[in-house]
Amino acid sequence: MISTDQQSFEEFIRVIVRQKPQILTQNVNEDQVVINQRDNSITLSNKFNDGTSKTQTFYFDTIFNEQSSQQQIYNNAVSPLVNSLFCGISSTIWAFGQACSGKRYTLIGNHQDEQSQGIVYRAADHIFSKFKHFRESKEEQKEQDEEFKVYVSVYTLYQEILEDMLTNEGEDLKIRENLNGIQIENLTKICVSNQLEFFKVLQKGIHQNLINVTQRSLLQSRQCFFIEISILKINKTLGTEQISCLKIVKFSGIEERYNKLNLQQALQIKQYNPIKNFSNVIYALSENNAHVPYRDSKLTRLIQGALGGNQRGLMIYNLNTQLEYEQIQCYLRIASRVQQVRNNIFFIKKQSYA
Repeated sequence: MISTDQQSFEEFIRVIVRQKPQILTQNVNEDQVVINQRDNSITLSNKFNDGTSKTQTFYFDTIFNEQSSQQQIYNNAVSPLVNSLFCGISSTIWAFGQACSGKRYTLIGNHQDEQSQGIVYRAADHIFSKFKHFRESKEEQKEQDEEFKVYVSVYTLYQEILEDMLTNEGEDLKIRENLNGIQIENLTKICVSNQLEFFKVLQKGIHQNLINVTQRSLLQSRQCFFIEISILKINKTLGTEQISCLKIVKFSGIEERYNKLNLQQALQIKQYNPIKNFSNVIYALSENNAHVPYRDSKLTRLIQGALGGNQRGLMIYNLNTQLEYEQIQCYLRIASRVQQVRNNIFFIKKQSYA
């Protein structure tokens, strides 16, 4: 018999914007994209040939400029989500934006440089620091009734093929839905006990992905990359278990122009466009449509819990103002709609087995 103690609350998906540092000495769109950090707004101005212009302003929760640090991003947006893991609340974080907009840097960064470490490494440090604090506190009180376990998974989604990066089998994994939500069959979950073990597992997954990309001539920018950190809390005295998950996702960067690709590649990208499917789901949720097309893409199924579901959601829109006006406008419209999606955060305070 299973008994549960449950709670829930409502929360909108949070959207933050991070501007990518510019490489060119002058921003080619400086008169078209105006960022105002005071009111967290981005204004687009489109000038027509007849001399007229049209402006459109988008507002977001927080906007970080080119000088923002990895630590600032983490403290502002990610740290609260990691803290909520210990209350049994799962979260999904995804980096969104065009190719070459800084998504990978924000999420992963450079693990060898402390200042450049991305969200994933900082989250691991945060989690194991909390564990250390809990253990020391319990030792002082001479209590050893709680046990924590951390599991890590790394996988990718490319043209609707879901692949485990902690094995080299190359199997297209299947998605199943049960009472515990969306699950991936046969996905490797490695238990880690400290930061060093976590880093080794993550590097293994990243390395395997690079091998696959090289050997199969894949377009890595069109690939969704997933890192999943699960925390299992066991209370031996009460006989309860609490599990929560932090899912960190790098979205693919689909470009609207295909002139640099051959025809076959272009057709494949049009056929498997997870960003388009994601946009359709967001539109349906923001309009309160009866049908939400989660099943049109494995991406939206995998993060369904944070799209109108029972998890907390954070989208980091990585903005590259050097891209074409139409591309920036398209992504801003999607990001703006995401903020209208409400999640019913549901968590199990305790689950006992008798």
